[in-house]
Amino acid sequence: MKKYFISITVALIATTALFAQNQPRREMKKGWSDQLQSEKIAFFTAEMQLNPQEAASFWPVYNQYWSERQSAHLNIQNSLLKITAAVNSDRHNSEQLKKMTRNYMESLAAESAIYKKYYEKFSSILSPEKVAKIYISEDKFRMKMISRLRQGDRSPSQGANPR
Repeated sequence: MKKYFISITVALIATTALFAQNQPRREMKKGWSDQLQSEKIAFFTAEMQLNPQEAASFWPVYNQYWSERQSAHLNIQNSLLKITAAVNSDRHNSEQLKKMTRNYMESLAAESAIYKKYYEKFSSILSPEKVAKIYISEDKFRMKMISRLRQGDRSPSQGANPR
């Protein structure tokens, strides 16, 4: 009976410890995402020289644009993974590959349509110069994040390296 009680106690402690370890990771990931988003907003606002009125109109549209772009990009990646798996499996036929390739091309076209759609929306709320700065700012921010990752800093803010 004593061994049974000890086994249950150890199992409960182990389960609690595992849950406790996962909880901070979730919170840390959420915090990291929020911090990255805040940094992105500050970066874009400064790069694009948005005034408060422009920022209030721009950010809801941009956030929707970004969400649609991420979804489209995921569709592209999934389509490409299916094509790769089919080609590598040697169990495909030409018609299947044609269909998968068409789906891939349609995914690319859908992503392109998102860019066109939001170009129009951005143009209705910002000057042509500031619309152009959206794309420049995206590239600069992406390169900044890549550079930071290459340097081993995985945190959004430069001074907050948790190592």
